[in-house]
Amino acid sequence: MDADQLDDELNKRCRPLRPTQREDDVKRYVSVDNSDNAFTKFADSFTDPREFLDAGKLIVVTGDKGCGKTSLIDRCAHHLISSLMNEDFFLADFLLDDYPGKWQQRLRWVLRSVARQVPNRFTGEVIDSLKTLTTAPEPDEDGIEEAFDELSKAAAGTAAKNVKFMVVILLPPGSTATEIEKLARFVKPRLVFFAEADPEREDKTAAAVRAVKRNGVSGLHLKLGTAKAGDPDLLAAQIMVDEPNLPVIPTAITASLYRDVIAKTSVYELQRCIHAVRLIAMDEKQTEVNQAHVTRFHEFIPHMRSSS
Repeated sequence: MDADQLDDELNKRCRPLRPTQREDDVKRYVSVDNSDNAFTKFADSFTDPREFLDAGKLIVVTGDKGCGKTSLIDRCAHHLISSLMNEDFFLADFLLDDYPGKWQQRLRWVLRSVARQVPNRFTGEVIDSLKTLTTAPEPDEDGIEEAFDELSKAAAGTAAKNVKFMVVILLPPGSTATEIEKLARFVKPRLVFFAEADPEREDKTAAAVRAVKRNGVSGLHLKLGTAKAGDPDLLAAQIMVDEPNLPVIPTAITASLYRDVIAKTSVYELQRCIHAVRLIAMDEKQTEVNQAHVTRFHEFIPHMRSSS
């Protein structure tokens, strides 16, 4: 196995958990980097789904690169959708879409995509209205707000084919604190926004969420952390459940990975390390990972396309 082959195998295995797309992923969450606490905070904050229908919500997730923001957002969205019981919904999923351009252009793209994907729930007048409001080369915030207001009315059944539903919007990554604060204008009944904020200025993002709440919009800030000492064992245990036929990774090796390889870095990188040493051990036809496999992984890293 060379570096490129190992990189390909790691890219297959190391992906965000997306239970809204793959139901089995809901069983694969591991209590690392404050993710369980953040999820519990979300679940406890909104115990009655009718809150989302009456006022809409804005949920913002922050944390360093690779800490699991996408997985947490999808977990929360899955929980929300599962809690709706008989209420219909539309999931507007842009979590992994790195759409270029200015913030207003990204929101326009979200609106147009929603209108294009659910035409059976809208009248022709609503679709035409959304398109008209979002076709300007530089759409202004008033036009975007009007378009979201139209979308909210459509979801409430007042401007659609008498079909009520909720729109859960997973925004593209990288919203700034200023953009988070401006999003408050667009939170309407039956519209729930999940945003993955720019990790560089978490203090400003927290202040923006507080400002949103002061303006009467229901907002929630969920914060993730970095890998900590107990995380390697938890992740390794789940990874061995997922692929039980690969070599076993002893506790001493996971401890060394944290201490020597990825201390103070992301859970994503920790996940890659654990998978990598097991794959290297398998390539050498070993049944258990040893320190030599960790050393070999170190040697591969500079030559890997996805090297962190």
